[in-house]
Amino acid sequence: MTTGLLTGNVGYGIAAAVGGAALGWGAVKLVQAATTQQVRTAEQDQQLYGFTPSANAVLVKMNKATATPEKLAAGQSVVISSDYSLSLPQGTANSDVVESYSLKKDGQVLTSSEPTHSQKAAGGYAVNATIAIPKSAKPGTYVVETKVQSGTSYDVSQAVFVVGN
Repeated sequence: MTTGLLTGNVGYGIAAAVGGAALGWGAVKLVQAATTQQVRTAEQDQQLYGFTPSANAVLVKMNKATATPEKLAAGQSVVISSDYSLSLPQGTANSDVVESYSLKKDGQVLTSSEPTHSQKAAGGYAVNATIAIPKSAKPGTYVVETKVQSGTSYDVSQAVFVVGN
């Protein structure tokens, strides 16, 4: 946790959209806490993913996303874990990175988080966001989209979880 705080952890809560109330989300906070931690240097990221710096542009690439647990009951929490790579042009130390989340069910956006901004160096990042599932949440399959943007480059990952009865 301390390392994450030093590397740009972001903790925030977001009010749900009005449309989410019909599906049991009401005015709950979408993300209870989110942390972002650099887990690879730019060189390690290049070796692992072959993600090389552009001569003149910032590049963002989502590598994976998971939901833990994949199946849970209403009233429990799910952790959305994402991994992304950030490549910066040579000579650029940092770039403004914007992270945001959207929760969907049956193709409808139930709620979205406010974007968070932070300065990041090139490399690989792990993002963990905890979402409390309201006791009134309807059973079914939910998708959390994590969007990471820097400059004009962005990418989106999806993590899926199921809320049972």
